[in-house]
This record gives sequence, C-alpha cells and structure tokens, in this order.
Amino acid sequence: MDNVFQLDILDTPKIEKTKMIKYGFRIYVKDWEWLKELVKYEIVKNENLEYNNSKAISEAVQLLMEKHGEIKPRKTNIRYRPGRRDSPNDVKVTSTYLSEPQVEYLKNYHFNTIFGKGNLEYSQMELFSELVNGLKEKYKDKF
Repeated sequence: MDNVFQLDILDTPKIEKTKMIKYGFRIYVKDWEWLKELVKYEIVKNENLEYNNSKAISEAVQLLMEKHGEIKPRKTNIRYRPGRRDSPNDVKVTSTYLSEPQVEYLKNYHFNTIFGKGNLEYSQMELFSELVNGLKEKYKDKF
C-alpha cells in the first residue's frame, strides 16, 4: 500500500501481539491467599500498579520454564486430574490469562510429569502448588 498522504502510521510495521488464552484451574486456597499477598506486596512496596494475579502466575510459569528448560511436546490432548474434590473449602476454582506458549508449556510439563516421570497422581492443584513454591523461593526474603 502506498503512503499517498505521507502518514507516519502507514510506515510503521505492525507489532504482532501474543495470543492470550483463558486458562481455568484449581488451586489450594492457601496458595491463592499467598498469591494475593504477593500482588499486594508488588503494588504497595514496588509501586507496580499493573501487577495482578495473572502476572504473578505468568511470572511463576516463566520461572518453571527457566528451571526445567525445554520439554518435549505431549503426544495428544488429554484431560488431566484437576485435583481432589473432597474438601471444597480448601480449593479455589478460578482462571487467568496466559500467553499461548505458557499454556502449552504447562500442559506439556503436566503431561511429562504424569507419563514421563510416572507420577500418575500429579494433579493440576499440585502443579499450581509447585508454581507458587517457585515464587515463594524467589520472594523469600521480600515479605
């Protein structure tokens, strides 16, 4: 397309946005409460006003990716164990927006933990508990 009117906006290349996916999950209430405290800490102490639960979980996934590196892709899309249902007061059902590569990494990590390591009891709640533990390790001296 020619820039007939000499508008700068037509000369700038388009920036491709990362596709965000709504990811539903179950998490232990104690882990959820800790995430909320982390968000408060980031907002109040670091004046990071845009920090929220989604960014905290995204940061946790990034830490997991750095720790474990590349993981081979799963062979098929399967339904995983969401976690125990016997005590609904201990469980929070929620969702967050994550980038498509992060969602794929979580699914691949979950698959490989179950089938690669043979941990058939590894649930989604344990996965998110592992994510929160990674954040706790990073922020252990902060609050």
